[in-house]
Amino acid sequence: MRFSVPRSTSPSPERIQFDGPSTSRRKSPNISSSLGLGRPRSQRRSQPRRTSTYGIHSDSESESDGSEKEPTITPVDLGDAAESQSEVDLTDAFKYVSISPTRNPLRPRPNPLEARQVEETVAAIRLHAKHHDPYEDWEKQTRRDAFRTARKIQSSTLHSLHTHQSTSQSRALTHQSTIFAAQHARISQALTIHKARLQREEAEMRRVWGARDQELWARVEGGIKWEEERVGNEMEVERRRVEEEEKKAREAEMKRRLEEERKRAEEEKARLEEERVAMEKGRLEEERRKEEELANARKEAERAEEQERKALGMSTADEDWRNARVTLKRLKSGPMRTVKSTKQFKSTWSSIRRQITPKIGQLTNDSSSINLISTQLYNLLMPSAASASSFNAPSQPHPDEIYISLLSSLAKAILLQAETEVTASKTAAVPLAMVAKNLLGTLPHFEDVLLAKMVQRVGGWGVPTSLPARDVDVDGSDSNQPFDEVSLRKAMGYRDVPAHVDEDNGKQIPGQRESQAEYITRVSGIMRVYFFILIGEGGVDRPMNAKVWQTGRYWGYFARMLGGCVGGGLESAVAAEILYVALDVGGHLPAQIWGRQWIKLLALLYDGVMSGKVGGDTTAEGKAARVRVQLDIERIMSVNLGTGTGTSTGMGMN
Repeated sequence: MRFSVPRSTSPSPERIQFDGPSTSRRKSPNISSSLGLGRPRSQRRSQPRRTSTYGIHSDSESESDGSEKEPTITPVDLGDAAESQSEVDLTDAFKYVSISPTRNPLRPRPNPLEARQVEETVAAIRLHAKHHDPYEDWEKQTRRDAFRTARKIQSSTLHSLHTHQSTSQSRALTHQSTIFAAQHARISQALTIHKARLQREEAEMRRVWGARDQELWARVEGGIKWEEERVGNEMEVERRRVEEEEKKAREAEMKRRLEEERKRAEEEKARLEEERVAMEKGRLEEERRKEEELANARKEAERAEEQERKALGMSTADEDWRNARVTLKRLKSGPMRTVKSTKQFKSTWSSIRRQITPKIGQLTNDSSSINLISTQLYNLLMPSAASASSFNAPSQPHPDEIYISLLSSLAKAILLQAETEVTASKTAAVPLAMVAKNLLGTLPHFEDVLLAKMVQRVGGWGVPTSLPARDVDVDGSDSNQPFDEVSLRKAMGYRDVPAHVDEDNGKQIPGQRESQAEYITRVSGIMRVYFFILIGEGGVDRPMNAKVWQTGRYWGYFARMLGGCVGGGLESAVAAEILYVALDVGGHLPAQIWGRQWIKLLALLYDGVMSGKVGGDTTAEGKAARVRVQLDIERIMSVNLGTGTGTSTGMGMN
């Protein structure tokens, strides 16, 4: 970038060039001419050889011989070369100077004089390259002075501008404040006048309305008094008429009663005679009937006992697991297969399933949100004409295949939400459990589908029970094919990823097994929602036939765990973690429901934890779960001891 700066009146320093021993001042010729570039070779050879420059004296300046003349490199005036754009740059000119250390074998060996000239030429070029130019220093200093002067002028101009702006702004603000004050005074005066006028109008209106009210109430009271007198007269006439009618009715009733008593006496006499005859016959029939009733009562007692056991959910843990497993297999081979193979069914099912998943994800721990989402989910699965206009759902009931498939999708969405959200935050289990309880009490068959899907994702821990050696068929009987390692882990609820080929790059991806820690975390999230459904507050009452989801199953779960239904699984870290989740969810409520029996059960569980029978494995997860169970039991017992509901246990608590 070039700057146009006025030059000083003082002369600029000149570049001084020395040629040989002479001290005369002169400007060097064009560097291309000095180097012999741009001329014919014959002309360059015809020039006389120059002596050394830059004050380096030669021992043989006047010496000349008849040998071939060599071109002389003339030093360049750098000042002139920089000022003229048409001349060749000194650095570029040096590129044309070639001093090769290799001697041409066809050329005669140079004499000492020529070698001396070459060395002097090189020394002169080096000296010129390091030359310090006073003119350039002067030019740089002049540019700095110009910039400094311009900066001072700019600073002064900006200061004046800012001062002017501040003064103008102050004047404008002062003028504006004066105008605002005058306007405020005028408005205040107008408001005062308007307020006084309104007060006068209000007083006049109050006076007028007061007089009108007095007149109106006087007319109303007069009308009421007249109406009371008219109604009183009518009531007196009616009273007299009713008394006459009642008197006539009493006389007729007396005559009818006397006639009935006479007839009744005659009939009673005939009946007693018939009873005496039938009494003997009835005695014989009574003896036979009593014998039959005794036999029937014995059969009824047996049937009632069986029904009572079923009503109380007294089925075995193995039966519960097999029923859930059969329901899962029938669900996959029946409605799900039919829906996925039928295009129309699949379209309807997919559309509603895509609405179920985001609604489960939008749940918050708020009663209005829980009730709203529960209603929306119910209307999606049980549509009606009233709900079709409010929700994106058909107005006609779904076919059985689509309805059962939607129940499966709803149960899966709830369980997946429990796996992801509840593991991150315990409070997320409360709205999930509330929605599940609402739907369990309203959607038919949802209790069976939800239990089947839960057993699919947590294995036997949802019952709880230990898995048998063989799977079940669709009809519920034992299958001939026993569980292998892969199918057993899948039935236990492990989410292993099998080996497969990547569709993008075609690479073989090895299988990956779910770790114990991941399995415990996922199962505990689902079981927390399950225990909130059993013993949590709120929600719609569950149907009596869904005994698996009734509060009594909370007690049954602990009884089965400690009673050996899970076998050796009680010593695993999973069992200890599930028991901790159950205690954390139940808190002090089970003690209020079952009293001392619950305290005894906690004492048994505490002894099992301390002896290593519960969660006795040596893994880090097992140790942590045992400690949590122990601390939770001690916390519950400390509160129960304070309320006087404790009992003597192996923990030394009374």
